[in-house]
Amino acid sequence: ANDDSMTIIPHFNNQIHPSGINNETTTTTWFNLSNLHQMIPIAVYSVIFHQAIPGLAHTTQQKSKIGIIFSYTFFFLGFTYALIGWIDAWYFGNGIYESCNLNWKGYHGGTGRFVLQEGDEDGAASGYWVDVAAWAQFISFFVVVFPALDVLSAFPINAFILGNSMRDMMIMMTRNNKNDTRTTNQEANNCNHTDNNGNNNYNNDDDNTTLHSGDNEQPQLVVVPNKQMTIFYRAMAAIPPIIGAFFVRDLGIVTDYSGLTGLAIAFCFPPLLYIASDYKMKQHPSFCTRRTVYERFGSSSVVHAKIMLLFGLILIVYCFCL
Repeated sequence: ANDDSMTIIPHFNNQIHPSGINNETTTTTWFNLSNLHQMIPIAVYSVIFHQAIPGLAHTTQQKSKIGIIFSYTFFFLGFTYALIGWIDAWYFGNGIYESCNLNWKGYHGGTGRFVLQEGDEDGAASGYWVDVAAWAQFISFFVVVFPALDVLSAFPINAFILGNSMRDMMIMMTRNNKNDTRTTNQEANNCNHTDNNGNNNYNNDDDNTTLHSGDNEQPQLVVVPNKQMTIFYRAMAAIPPIIGAFFVRDLGIVTDYSGLTGLAIAFCFPPLLYIASDYKMKQHPSFCTRRTVYERFGSSSVVHAKIMLLFGLILIVYCFCL
């Protein structure tokens, strides 16, 4: 074979060899425990799908298999993410970006030609690729913009869900507070709210609230959300991230802080919900057992829930302070 047949054609800029392999020209380290606090939040955040569990569990006929299904899901996701990360580190080495999709900006698929241009004041030569095939340009563009398109497509749905949740939470708090106040003054005002048959009748001048009562029932306040209330809370959920995006453009910084919320979602909120649910169940007159078809080792014990909560808090403090 002649020299031309042995020529290695680069596919990413002028790189012709993997930069992450052990040789004399690289200092890439495969493990760096000093940055563990940066990896943990992102790794946890990448496998969060708590909000989808009720819907997925509802369509599953064998509820007792839910835990096994999710275990396989976590294993598959972990293996896939680790494999992608290993390949990127192996090929790009120390030149990998914090958001590795940006490394595909220089992808040309071995097509086109490299044009030299004058470098900086020190005389270093630089250049760019021209006549790159359309299919290579499309692949490069798609990989670079895909994370942004993915977030852009999910952002409206997340904003709607968060806004509706905030609205419903405020409605529930308002209803409970007003019901408690009216129940406290119920007996004192009963004589002023009876008809000829002795039934209690209540009304409220607030356009968004009504009171319902039967013969022997306490009046229950029902708050009906209006359009202005819904728009307000959805705007509260959508506008702050948009404003923040104008000031923080580095995706690495965004993932660092969003990962901290992932730690809370994964390790703090579930045990808190379990502890509160366990308390409510014990207060119910028909309570007999806390065992369910969903339980697995470590998932049906208040002690385990408190340990998980403590672990999550320690992890958040550790990752935030470092």
